[in-house]
Amino acid sequence: MADTHHDKPEQDSSDSLWRSLIPCSGTTLALLGTAAFCLPSLSSTYFKSFGMSQPPLDRTFVLRNFFFVYEAQPRFRLLSPSHSWITHMFHHHDIFHFVGNMYAVFSSGWFLDLGFLPTLSLFLGGGIAGAATHILEWAVLKRTDRPMLDSLHQVAREISGYGHPSIPSLSTEVEIMDWVRRQLKTAKEAVTAPLRGRTFALCGASAGAYALMGAELCSIISDLRRCYRRYKQAPRGSYSRDVHRSKLWTLIGIAIGRIVALIPQILAVLETGNSGSFGIWGFQTQADMVGFSAHLGGFAFGVAWMYVWKAL
Repeated sequence: MADTHHDKPEQDSSDSLWRSLIPCSGTTLALLGTAAFCLPSLSSTYFKSFGMSQPPLDRTFVLRNFFFVYEAQPRFRLLSPSHSWITHMFHHHDIFHFVGNMYAVFSSGWFLDLGFLPTLSLFLGGGIAGAATHILEWAVLKRTDRPMLDSLHQVAREISGYGHPSIPSLSTEVEIMDWVRRQLKTAKEAVTAPLRGRTFALCGASAGAYALMGAELCSIISDLRRCYRRYKQAPRGSYSRDVHRSKLWTLIGIAIGRIVALIPQILAVLETGNSGSFGIWGFQTQADMVGFSAHLGGFAFGVAWMYVWKAL
């Protein structure tokens, strides 16, 4: 009998893309639980559309417990209950908001297939990190917006001898420092006045979804390196080489999709104006705005989480 040889692809249990199409029960439970916890507040908003005579949850209860509300300046002050750090992730403005977030949560969560507790901790941690990043943006970074920078440049020009006639003559170092302090105080008030006493409200699972996406992108990059190494090691013309080539292109396509979704968030946060193509960052009471910085905070948490997870 002739000796036959079949070139079979290598088995790699750590390659998340090529696991079973059905994720483990723990991952599925975590993702389905996330969607299920979003339904009560959503059905309370659209109870008439669902054929209900009254909402499952009172509107006041939803507003009080499912929004993360805080005052940014003159100092941070949380106006909603402390549990809103988590519960705000399970309320959405509308059905499209809910469906978009759940698509991202399920697609990234099933790709990672980490199990119940890791998936849940990654999602919840991303939501908390997103809220913290939003606070950082409005309560800290907004204090150094463009008007403050312009004033600082003006101070530098005045001290360098390029002042305008309206500035009094400064002869001593004490007078110079006193004038600088007055200029900075005026600039600070100009920057923070529009935000003083203003409240911000966050809701939605977007930051948690971006945390899953960040962890997913890290996993894809790791799989790409491993798959490319095995592709180069496989003999030319072999079945194994063809399989790894196919995997490489699939992984690259998924990675590009995730990066494309991330680019608008970065551009929006880098925007310095208030009326650019993406509008003002974060939530604005007079219009439905998006918390871009919260998305990036969730994404960064997911990246850090996955690096720690792989290191353990």
